[in-house]
Amino acid sequence: MSLYHHVRDRDDLIDALLEAVADGLPDIPMQSDPIEELMSVFSGIYETFRKDPWVAKCLMGGHPGSTKADPLIERAVIALEKLGMQGTEAGYAFGTLLHYTYGEVIVIDALERGLYSEVQYDELKFPAIARTIGQIDHRFLDAEPYYCSLRMVLSGYDRRQSH
Repeated sequence: MSLYHHVRDRDDLIDALLEAVADGLPDIPMQSDPIEELMSVFSGIYETFRKDPWVAKCLMGGHPGSTKADPLIERAVIALEKLGMQGTEAGYAFGTLLHYTYGEVIVIDALERGLYSEVQYDELKFPAIARTIGQIDHRFLDAEPYYCSLRMVLSGYDRRQSH
């Protein structure tokens, strides 16, 4: 039995798979603080992608994905607006956060599959890089670095006068 008896083509198959993944998006409680709201939304997206890393690769490759994620996108944009961003700027900020999330998922997936090797830098030629890389444990396979880095990025997005 051919798979294409059930779907029209590859894109239909991908659409169906993305819809199934979107059906499993976690129920993400709303947060009143915009930074915490963004942490919550992107943590939910990250956890979904970690379960199915191919989704991040597919979306990064230009597939439109499921409209079931639109409420999360709306929440994220509203939170960015509450931080003082408007229009295009909020759109770029959202894209940056999403692309950061894609990248983290893809790198951790590569680590888990043994496809990533650490680069060594000459300490005399590139001392700052060597110092920094030497302090990163590339063997981590949990989400802790993602959440810490996400919070650092978000703190730079906060334009409220007092927080």
